[in-house]
Amino acid sequence: MTSQGVQAGETRVGLEMRADQYNVIVLIEQWIRAKYQREEFCHPERQTYIQGYMEGFLMKRGKEDSRYHARKFILSEAEDTLKYHIKEKKEPKAVIRLSELNVAFTPEKTNIPNSLQLSFLKDGSTRHIYIYHQDAEVIINWYMAIRCAKLHRLQIAYPAVSESELIDHLTKDFAREGWLWKTGPHSYDGYKKRWFSLDHRKLIVDEDVAVCGEVTDADIIPG
Repeated sequence: MTSQGVQAGETRVGLEMRADQYNVIVLIEQWIRAKYQREEFCHPERQTYIQGYMEGFLMKRGKEDSRYHARKFILSEAEDTLKYHIKEKKEPKAVIRLSELNVAFTPEKTNIPNSLQLSFLKDGSTRHIYIYHQDAEVIINWYMAIRCAKLHRLQIAYPAVSESELIDHLTKDFAREGWLWKTGPHSYDGYKKRWFSLDHRKLIVDEDVAVCGEVTDADIIPG
């Protein structure tokens, strides 16, 4: 990302692709504001999400309950990490590798317009974290910061691959999600309502639609 034109193009591609494919209202609105109100495409220095570093407070859903709590998040492209702290001056509660992180919009799952789902591997299990911010611009900037950091690292690792090809490997949404009734392995097991997520060739089963806990290997059905 050495020229202003390429940086602006990255922003347009990243936002337009999601807006066209998934019709996320908040994303479309912020794309319009970025282009016409904040004029980010004409002034790349206003694109704070391309700098490879971002920190700030986001509301994170608790692991044991459905309440959201303010947590400090720090993104570092140089360290390939996204960290969050329960207490600002304490050690991070979690350190997530950007290269293993997926981010997706989840307003239909959380009933919060400006919400994201962070998915990553931890000790062989898939973990989901749900975050949001009241300001739509802030949550879009975090979304773009994650995508830009992942793109920059991929460009270093694969210099011969075009940017358009690399963009397809940044983040993805689940192919399909919804409630299904699932029974157990025994003939006497009853049916229980579970939330299913189809992730490429994996089918992930959760007890709730927005669980923040870990999904064990037993809950992942490979394709």
